[in-house]
Amino acid sequence: MVSTQWLIAGVFVGGVAGGLLVWWAASIHKALGAVIGDTAPDDSATEGPSTTDEVFSFPKSPPDAHRSLAEDHEEVQSLYEEIGFSPVLEQRVHHILQGLRASITVEIPDYEDFQEALQEARTEMDLLPTGEGLDDAEARADMERAETLLEEIWDRRETPKAVIEKLQEAPVDRQLPYVERVPVTREGTIHWRTPMRVSVLRKRPADTQQFRRRLDRLAALVKNSSLPRSQDLESELSAAIGRLRQDLDEETVYVPTLLNRLEQAATAWLEEAPRAEWQAKKDRLNTFLLDVCWLQGARPVLVEDRSRLGDASAKSVKARYKELAVSCTRDYVNEAWMHKPVLTDWLLAHLLTIEALRASGMAKDRLSVVADEVRSRSYDPKESMRRLREYEEEEGFVQSLAFALLRLRQEKQPVSTS
Repeated sequence: MVSTQWLIAGVFVGGVAGGLLVWWAASIHKALGAVIGDTAPDDSATEGPSTTDEVFSFPKSPPDAHRSLAEDHEEVQSLYEEIGFSPVLEQRVHHILQGLRASITVEIPDYEDFQEALQEARTEMDLLPTGEGLDDAEARADMERAETLLEEIWDRRETPKAVIEKLQEAPVDRQLPYVERVPVTREGTIHWRTPMRVSVLRKRPADTQQFRRRLDRLAALVKNSSLPRSQDLESELSAAIGRLRQDLDEETVYVPTLLNRLEQAATAWLEEAPRAEWQAKKDRLNTFLLDVCWLQGARPVLVEDRSRLGDASAKSVKARYKELAVSCTRDYVNEAWMHKPVLTDWLLAHLLTIEALRASGMAKDRLSVVADEVRSRSYDPKESMRRLREYEEEEGFVQSLAFALLRLRQEKQPVSTS
């Protein structure tokens, strides 16, 4: 019910696209709640997945999932930092950049001059190749967007307020051709370049002091960061921050150009670690954590709420859950750099859940006790291993990867959250 309510609210606020985005965020929040711990009961308890695809329907590559896990679990954050990245820092930087973007407002100092520039822009656009005359598909699409925006503003030219409202919808992303950007034709393709100064139209922060404070926070994050980065990347980002801060008081300076350069420099600084193998590790870690989210979302359906699944769906979900848990664990055991107690415990809990699902009677109860202790992270690896060996002597073999995980956990003092 919660997801449905968020969908309706999103549609009300931001249309269908907004509704789907908010619904997606609510789904991620629910999935991550399972990773972090048992979530508080709500209306979603009355609704739930009824098919295999619905059980394993969480988005495959949401960066918010990685950031939330890193924020809530220090071991996950430290693992990212060991390979040169930080989802938490990325979130903070992106939050500042979004704040800078959102603060940009549109002003037209002399409307007659603006109208003349608008008329000249339409004349110049007629001289450019049409969309069909461009070889590059992206260039054709960009040309169509430029023509559309120009005509939308032209149609509103008699109402200055309507013009400003239209330009204010996306002041950084949508720019008037020949007013805010100029075309450069090269090898049959048009590339648009934004100027450093624009006189007939101004796009500036509504509150320059607040804008500067955000720039100061960004500079402090970069200065205090422990991420290893090349001197060139740090210098480029510092220069972009300084240039924006320095030129902000000039009336004709075109802030979107400087802001775009700042965003490019910040993105490069966040994403370009000095060692190539670190990026490959980050990609593997991202994939692994998303698979863990799938496992954590599927487990409650199998253990606590199987009534919604028919026999065929329950069997299918169980098979996929087992396949994913085993494959994730096998990959994890072979990646020594990825070993962290919290990740070991998550995987071990899933392997033991699989064993408990296929057991019955007292055997099921015995396995469930061990699994619950692991899930609570208040267990003794040596004692758990003894219990599982004893269980094997009486009931049958347990997935051997469970013992591999227990041996990993024996290397460090078990973490207790009790």
